[in-house]
Amino acid sequence: MDSTTVFDDCVSWLLQTATGMSGKANSLFDYFGDDKVMQEVGNLGHNPQFMMLARMNRSDLKDVKAGAMTKRSIMLALVVALVIKRKCSIQKIVREAQEYDPKIEAPLANLCTLALERTSRR
Repeated sequence: MDSTTVFDDCVSWLLQTATGMSGKANSLFDYFGDDKVMQEVGNLGHNPQFMMLARMNRSDLKDVKAGAMTKRSIMLALVVALVIKRKCSIQKIVREAQEYDPKIEAPLANLCTLALERTSRR
């Protein structure tokens, strides 16, 4: 994730808020490998060597997974995945974001809305 993005300073907080957990954000997920996913990453023209896959480690969230190229991007991708999997409501996370830092409200709402629209078309 580019350090100039509006989310750079708050991805840990976003993940903690989306999960309702107050522990370190890094402790909320685990990295894992998947050869099939990495092959698809390569097929899309990206270098799989730089891709990381992560899944939430809480038992009720084990089906929430994401891939990205940096730790901060993984955290943001997991927040979006939580919304897509209906483990966190878009209204809740956007409302919390507005209270935390108003400048992230609209970009977060747009990102989550777009992700929901794209995944519901499949």
